[in-house]
Parts: sequence; structure tokens; C-alpha cells
Amino acid sequence: MSKGRSIGRLRKFYKKDCFLKVDKTILETERLILREFSTSDAEFILILLNTPSWLKFIGDKKIHSIDDAKRYLIDGPLKSYRENGFGLWLVLLKESNISVGMCGLIKRDYMDDIDICFALTHIMQ
Repeated sequence: MSKGRSIGRLRKFYKKDCFLKVDKTILETERLILREFSTSDAEFILILLNTPSWLKFIGDKKIHSIDDAKRYLIDGPLKSYRENGFGLWLVLLKESNISVGMCGLIKRDYMDDIDICFALTHIMQ
């Protein structure tokens, strides 16, 4: 089997919801890891986007199921990576690999400049 065909089979095997699951780390500090989101982070998104602080300060994004959360990721951060080369990144505690929030850059149509955004779970507040 040629190398190209093997890579193609691996991609099909690892492909999920039209996005290849790749751990793309953006930044590491002593305590945190920032990495690109994937659709496998949908459960965390469902939790984060329904926390009282998210609902109070950001608003209800109508994310009420895992499928809603996957759609949010596909239409939000994952789309931004493709179109802008940046977006919102998952924030994880390095020691435990626990997801604790998101932060990053967003290009908003109604703003001249790029917006810096963050949202953290109660673990980090």
C-alpha cells in the first residue's frame, strides 16, 4: 500500500464531523494549555455556554444539546480558524488536563479591530 493511501485511510479513521481531530496546541504556560477546539469538545461547550456567568455576561446562545454544541464549534471557532487563522481556543489546566474555559481572538463584522475574548468556568473564577 502506498504512503498516500495509508494517510488517506488514517484520515478517514480519525475524521469526526468533517474535522480531523488534531491536538493543535497554541500556547503552554506553567499551569495552562491553550489549544484549538475540535468537535470532541462539545460536552464542555454545552456546560460552559450554560453557566450562570456566561448567560449573564454574554447571553443565551441556545446551546441545549451536544449537537447544538457541535454546531456552535463548527460555525464559530472552527470556521474562524479556517477563515482568519485564529479564533477562540480551549483553556485546559496542564496538570489535570481539565477544560476550564476559552479565550482568544474574534473578528467581528461590526468592529474595525479584532476583539479579545475570554470565558472561564467557576473553577477559575
